[in-house]
Amino acid sequence: LIALGFSPISNFDFFLNYWYLGADTVDGYAEYRYSQLKWSYFLDFCDNDENTCGGILMCQKRFAKTEMALAHLYNSASTTGRNDNFGIMSTDGKTAKENLMRDRLVRSHKNIYKYLQPKTHEQGSSKDITTIKFVSSTEDDGTLNDSLNNSIFYKPTKVDAFQGHRMKEIFIDEPGSIDEIDFGVAYRTFKQQLVLGKKIYGKIYLPTTLETLTPRSAPSFKKIWYDSDYNEKDLNGRTRSNLYRYFKPYWEGM
Repeated sequence: LIALGFSPISNFDFFLNYWYLGADTVDGYAEYRYSQLKWSYFLDFCDNDENTCGGILMCQKRFAKTEMALAHLYNSASTTGRNDNFGIMSTDGKTAKENLMRDRLVRSHKNIYKYLQPKTHEQGSSKDITTIKFVSSTEDDGTLNDSLNNSIFYKPTKVDAFQGHRMKEIFIDEPGSIDEIDFGVAYRTFKQQLVLGKKIYGKIYLPTTLETLTPRSAPSFKKIWYDSDYNEKDLNGRTRSNLYRYFKPYWEGM
């Protein structure tokens, strides 16, 4: 986008105007909701705070939290950084592959307006897409500029899923409903992929639906939640979990 002369688009603008949902709206794109704008403010705040690894979030069903998280991940991967990795995980590997990657992320990726869509390795491929690799952006004269080299990929639900990768952003859908792993142990492992020495390099976002918490993951999720209070920081300016928390109440609308 920078090569095209555009300034990076804010995450909420990108979600509203460019992220195709196939929703029951006039054009299949999202409609404005103030509660979603507040959610996006929180994500932007975490993105720009050098003392946090990201956010842990709670809401009710049908809020579009998954679509907003995927749009945030995609917008970050296609406009910022170089040679970075962006990871996706869900309650199980099949859900991550079929629901998040194929049915949502790739669907919207293919519907991005051509003047905004970066060039990728898989364009024109008939195979299942497991990784979207942004290899270049387009210059004003139509030539390609190898300026991104960022990758979005999904991983099976394992504690060591992101080991060996320097992650710029990780999105885990419904972490409070994961039964395949101990999520408390997993989060401690994931966090190590976001830190270089004392410096926080990447972010992780953990949005979950309150109604679907499961007995195995709920205690770990609850502990991370209480360890993520912005008002309880150590002398380094960080919470116990290195995250901030955000709760979207039901009365702010469906």
